[in-house]
Amino acid sequence: MKVGAVIVATGWEEYPILKTNEYKYGIYPDVITQIELERILSPIGPTGGHVYRISDGNIPKNIAMIQCVGSRTLRGNPYCSAVCCSVALKNAQLLKQEYPTTNITIFYIDIRTWDKGNEEYYRNIRGQNINFIKGKPGDIKLNDDGMMRLYFDTTLESEVTSMDFDLVILSTGMIPSKGTIEISEIMGLSKGPNGFLSEVHGCLKPVETKDNGIYICGCAAGPKNIPYSVTSALGAASKAATLLSNDILRQELIIAELDDTLCVGCYRCEKVCDFEAIAVNDDQIAIVDELKCKGCGACVTSCPARAIDLKYYRDSQIEEEIRGIAEPFFSITSISQEKIQE
Repeated sequence: MKVGAVIVATGWEEYPILKTNEYKYGIYPDVITQIELERILSPIGPTGGHVYRISDGNIPKNIAMIQCVGSRTLRGNPYCSAVCCSVALKNAQLLKQEYPTTNITIFYIDIRTWDKGNEEYYRNIRGQNINFIKGKPGDIKLNDDGMMRLYFDTTLESEVTSMDFDLVILSTGMIPSKGTIEISEIMGLSKGPNGFLSEVHGCLKPVETKDNGIYICGCAAGPKNIPYSVTSALGAASKAATLLSNDILRQELIIAELDDTLCVGCYRCEKVCDFEAIAVNDDQIAIVDELKCKGCGACVTSCPARAIDLKYYRDSQIEEEIRGIAEPFFSITSISQEKIQE
């Protein structure tokens, strides 16, 4: 297919907790994830929106929610998945509305409700008789009566204790989707240390990539909630529309240029270029791709042979400007010295 622009919106996938069996997920039937709980709470779900224990079909009386499962840990993903806290608060509220007498306890490292209005929502949930414990459970065991015992240390009280629950819900993190990994390999897109696609600049160019005409949005670039996913999607669509609305592609002229006679083929410029706009060919001469070059100047400063310049900002031009500015000063100085000699 020949297209003028590409928008990558490959989404995310759930942390593969079934592979690790954390908190006996996949072993104890009454340990489920927030995504599975949302399916159960859905009016068109398998239980018509009513929550039952999978093991015996009874309504749970004591529910535990464990945050940051697979997130903010060196055993899983070191980053925060951004939306887990808000999802847990929302589902806790839905459970309280359906079963007011049910005891709900949320185990957390930090409650991160950073989006607009979420902090007020969090304070409202705390007032609905929902228990919050700052600390992460370390182990879970099944009792003879079918209840599950969670062992945890409370950060605020610095003591190890345990509680029994009949339903445990895990807030699992986000990871890059298989589509994200595949499209990055096909299109040669850069990835960050967490596996998500990298934008040119997180603040100034949050949906643009190093390649012109390729834009990323949503969780392809990292964990996001729905409002931020929509915002990034609108931004990517706007960028693509702006590009396609012009018959002529306007390219910035301030780009790198190379003096073949000075290049020594050291590969330094190729290594420092974030846009893959410069590469050393078989003749050990660096070649600049003028369409990919953004004129950042990283290759200029890295070249030991001073073989690379920026157009309109060449070293010779800068030197002449300095000489032009300083020339009157030197003239005045020379005149003063002549008068002193007289």
